[in-house]
Amino acid sequence: MRRCGLSKSGFLGCWESLPLVIRRDRRTLAELGITSAQIADALEVLLERANVLIHRVLVPSRRVEGHQGRAQFRGASYPWPSSFPHFSVKILPSLGIQACPFVSFPWRPCSGERGSCDVVIRSSEGDRIRFGDLAIHLIREHDFFEGRVRYRVDPAECVSVLGLKPGVSYAPVWLTVPFWDLRMDGVAMDELPDDEYRRALHAVIEGADEQVEPIPGAHLYVRGDECAAVYESESGEFDTTVDGHELSDAFSRPVTRLFCKAERREVSMEHPEWGAVSLGARSFKGQRKTEK
Repeated sequence: MRRCGLSKSGFLGCWESLPLVIRRDRRTLAELGITSAQIADALEVLLERANVLIHRVLVPSRRVEGHQGRAQFRGASYPWPSSFPHFSVKILPSLGIQACPFVSFPWRPCSGERGSCDVVIRSSEGDRIRFGDLAIHLIREHDFFEGRVRYRVDPAECVSVLGLKPGVSYAPVWLTVPFWDLRMDGVAMDELPDDEYRRALHAVIEGADEQVEPIPGAHLYVRGDECAAVYESESGEFDTTVDGHELSDAFSRPVTRLFCKAERREVSMEHPEWGAVSLGARSFKGQRKTEK
């Protein structure tokens, strides 16, 4: 828990006691009439809504999957501010992954949750909270807001900045979104070598049940759970739905790609307390199946 143990900044100050820190914050929450779960849920909703916008706004070809499927990107794309009613959220990637310190406590078992980014939430009044994404797990599962260290999340400050109310549920609603996941990435059609990728690509194209041209110079061939993309123009990007699955892609040269059907879990862009979020003409309401 101390500095230079599992963390360079530490989870507790040099002379702090873990049980005393937890009891102190529990007393604060009891006085405010707020639970640890409410704070964790509110922070998670805002963080995950920002991740949904990042997934959908930044150029897909620069995106790679980060820890737990969260969006991370090649190049200098961060920080990326995402605006919501009443709040703005900024996600800052860290240089490594931070493990939950309770994973080594035999008397307090933990699933081994990990964090990989810093988050800044700013209210419309200018107040802000900065925390590591691991804090959501620490607060919900361990009632631990950390001691007097860099990443401490003050419960009273959270309640004030987020405007949390006693007895209100801030739990996120999770959705399952069907999409086309990149399986293979190759060269232009006329440069394909005679290998497994070429044979797989031609099998989908020749046996295609459906053909779609989302933009000029981009051809999509769908066969069952596979989709072959042939991009003939010099550059382009698009966002479309093919066979009930979302497909967002971008290219900067003639290239071919193979996709397969997959599903991802993302938070709903609607919330009873903070309203719905829409991006341009594209609304995030409906047309998704909700996990039970």
